[in-house]
Amino acid sequence: MWKRKYRRKGRAKRSPLSNEEKGRFITRNVLLRKMGFKTYKAYLASPLWWKIRAKVWALAREEAGGGPPLCPYCEARTGVKGRVNRATQVHHLSYSEKVLTGKDLSMLVLICRACHKGIS
Repeated sequence: MWKRKYRRKGRAKRSPLSNEEKGRFITRNVLLRKMGFKTYKAYLASPLWWKIRAKVWALAREEAGGGPPLCPYCEARTGVKGRVNRATQVHHLSYSEKVLTGKDLSMLVLICRACHKGIS
């Protein structure tokens, strides 16, 4: 079978997942199947996720005094003091059933795209 000789442009090569990370994703997928979703992608496209996401954004805006929420990870990632981007994505710190169903919003944080890409 022919293999691609070069990586596609724009795609960073991911490091192999640790056994712990694999276990977290397997557990997440089992929970999502119990909830009726075939894949994580289907969950992210669902009305349930959009409602949860909207609640997280509303709480973050309230905490930011009505302004745009800022990414809490930027300064640590870049090493430049005061370097902070606007948050644009919601990141799951945990894939527990309470978090996936929206009952526990404390494990969902707003984060910028660059930091999210570095974490995921």
